[in-house]
Amino acid sequence: MRVTEAIYDENAKHTLKELYAALLASKTWNILDSVNVLPLLVPAEKEGASELIQLITREDNAKECLMAIQLCLENLHRDDRREISDAPYSVQVIRMLKACYEFIPRLQLRKKGPEETLRPLLKQLNTTIDTFAPHAQEEDGRNIILSVCELIDGTLNWSTQNASADDSQNKRTADPLSNLLYTTLGSCAPYIKASLAQRRFDIYHPRLIFRSNIPTESEEGIVVIQSAIKSAQLLNITPQNLASQPLSLGKLILIAYHEPSAIPHSSETFLDLLPILISSLQQNVATDESLALLLTLLHSSSHQLQQEIVDPLSTVLTPLASTHHQPLVRHIAFRLLATLLSRAPPPVHLTHISSLLSDCPFPQMRVAAVGLVKEAFLRDIDSPGKETSPFSSSTLLRALGSKLFRPDPPELFASPTDKSLEAFLDSSEPARLTECLAFYYVLIMRDRTNSTGIRDRDTIRTVENGLVAPLRKALAVWMKDTSHLEGESIDPNPHALMPIASLETSVERVDNAIASIHNTS
Repeated sequence: MRVTEAIYDENAKHTLKELYAALLASKTWNILDSVNVLPLLVPAEKEGASELIQLITREDNAKECLMAIQLCLENLHRDDRREISDAPYSVQVIRMLKACYEFIPRLQLRKKGPEETLRPLLKQLNTTIDTFAPHAQEEDGRNIILSVCELIDGTLNWSTQNASADDSQNKRTADPLSNLLYTTLGSCAPYIKASLAQRRFDIYHPRLIFRSNIPTESEEGIVVIQSAIKSAQLLNITPQNLASQPLSLGKLILIAYHEPSAIPHSSETFLDLLPILISSLQQNVATDESLALLLTLLHSSSHQLQQEIVDPLSTVLTPLASTHHQPLVRHIAFRLLATLLSRAPPPVHLTHISSLLSDCPFPQMRVAAVGLVKEAFLRDIDSPGKETSPFSSSTLLRALGSKLFRPDPPELFASPTDKSLEAFLDSSEPARLTECLAFYYVLIMRDRTNSTGIRDRDTIRTVENGLVAPLRKALAVWMKDTSHLEGESIDPNPHALMPIASLETSVERVDNAIASIHNTS
């Protein structure tokens, strides 16, 4: 057979591309037996193979094409049929999806309805995509989604034309097609890359827009997901009915890409979505979509969140905001954490902040947590119920004072030396103390009615003795003789001393603030 020769013989008289052109010109494609030829063409890594497959499945007997593609799907899972020269699995999957799109509209139904006819094929496609799509190249992964959407649209149209007056037949066909869409989106999640979280973040936080622009290649992901949304609409899939079902990764992705106004945002919906959101973020799969959906859920309403939502989400967002390799993801995750805690019941908010300040294993988060305290204080200090807020009442210093206004470890500045300076500069403590002193200054200046007790003489004395005085003394020793900074142990670059200069400035501001309230009292 010339097709077999063109696939396996490097010295074949005709290539697959030439055979395709000849068959197309002569309209003699009926000489090819699809059951025998398609299993050879689908895995063929030869130019012209895809065109021949499309021609055969568009023109040959549809039932025989169905049998042939089912055989191809079986072969794909058999290691003994794998050849080194075969096309990549993802390419074969795309070829078979496109083949199905060609022959399914031509299937003639007899005793079986549309769903019964296609059930085995759709089950095979589901398993195949779930198995092989996660190992595809990015472009192939996106093409798998597009091919599945194309197949769904064509199959639904065929099913509608062949359905009886009983509308339940269409629903029976829609169910396996919906599952195919969910499986495809879940398996191909890493290839979408539509920068959805950044797009939503820019809407909800216009003043905090991240400095990097949205990648232009993300527009390709938008095109892919728009195709999936269109197919979902044809299948009568909505965020409302998705949220009421057992959730999968594919369903999560579909919900996330709907317009925010279409996404239900009740506490019940949030709790239903929570397990798949947490699983996604922990496994770093569909992270973009999960962050985007969280942004939508947290900004779509202002009601207080239940502790059952706050506790597990805080647990997963904290490491994500601290250690993820992408700065943008860290940035968005941290702002999500801040919003989440601000919507928590005040005692829960305080407990989580306290834990972040002292027990968190990520030094950068212990630094950033000081900023969260400052945000909470500034939000509540001028609010009508400030006397009852733990962040604008005496509860603040009782709960957090020892964590904010004390070096870590407490004896850090007991014996300032060259070695202690080196260790200090290599740690996150300079940044943390700079944040703590900045917050101390804000407390003193903004709490004019002394609702937190920050202006009490005993409080000022405690902070002075516990933090400011030891730090002031250590800075004086370290800066007294700069010659030691030129030794091998300390980076002589002036930028290395920026944390010390920043701390000196912070101490001076605090001293001036304390002096100003003493002068007015």
